[in-house]
Amino acid sequence: MMNTSLAIFVFSFNRANFLENCINSIEACIPEHVPVIILDDNSTDPETVEYLGELSFRYQVLFHDKADAVEMKTGGLYGAMNKAMTIAQHEEFDLVIFIQDDMQFVRRLEINELSRYEKYFEEVPNSIQLSTSFVRELSADSFLQDHATMPDSGAYIRHLHKISGKANFSATGVFSVERFYKLFKKFEVGEGVNSQKARQLGLVNGRAIYPSVCWLPYPISYRGKKRMLKHRFFERFGRSGFYPINLMTDAESKRFLERNPKIVPVMERFLVAPSAPRQDIWSTGGGEYNFVCYGGFFARIFLCLRRVINFLKIRKL
Repeated sequence: MMNTSLAIFVFSFNRANFLENCINSIEACIPEHVPVIILDDNSTDPETVEYLGELSFRYQVLFHDKADAVEMKTGGLYGAMNKAMTIAQHEEFDLVIFIQDDMQFVRRLEINELSRYEKYFEEVPNSIQLSTSFVRELSADSFLQDHATMPDSGAYIRHLHKISGKANFSATGVFSVERFYKLFKKFEVGEGVNSQKARQLGLVNGRAIYPSVCWLPYPISYRGKKRMLKHRFFERFGRSGFYPINLMTDAESKRFLERNPKIVPVMERFLVAPSAPRQDIWSTGGGEYNFVCYGGFFARIFLCLRRVINFLKIRKL
């Protein structure tokens, strides 16, 4: 296991409490010898800036180039990811875990975890990454029909005829540094653009049978590093907030890792966020996603209006 070097990169922006929760989960779940590097998108929130200063005494804290291109949803994330890969190559890390500040580890990494990652990249040569996050309840019903279960590689692989949209790429998970530079070379700006690039290159994105991280439910989020009035409205009535997830106990983790791989690792079924507004359905996208998933009177009106607008658009075609 120790022959393969691993590092963790945390990407953050203006959410001090989320970042602190993420770091606390890393310290609780990851061996101390694993390097942790924080790449911040030039936060302006005083609380976040102060916390980054505190972290700099324990970890390497870097800020990515303000000249890098940004996108509406994730700001300068992809420029920061390219910087992370440059660092990883220079430091000769074999594997890197990318995690964002509104995510956390939910269980301790097992002693054979790196071996699982190595096995995945050996078994799946047309992949640069393994997504290590849990599956949402809203995606669970068709998950096994859409994916091949490959216990030997520790992954679910999406069937080729089911691949569309953003299924070929995720901005988080475990990446092989050598494989990235050999097959992908550079992250483009936007998850959809990177997924299309991966699809054109014939690359797949595996989903871990034994995930270790999860997005926090109903998070406060940004769009283009801003929180406009419409976005604030959606998050206010979508009960957006800070809802950390309980770490699995050793017994819960053992049962999870020993389960039949045909039992899909659904976040709402295996994890608990005690203060979340809903336990049965989690939204992890922020904004409009929180609003719709939380439900209620305003969400029903919004969905009805959207259906009407879509119907009128179709009528015009």
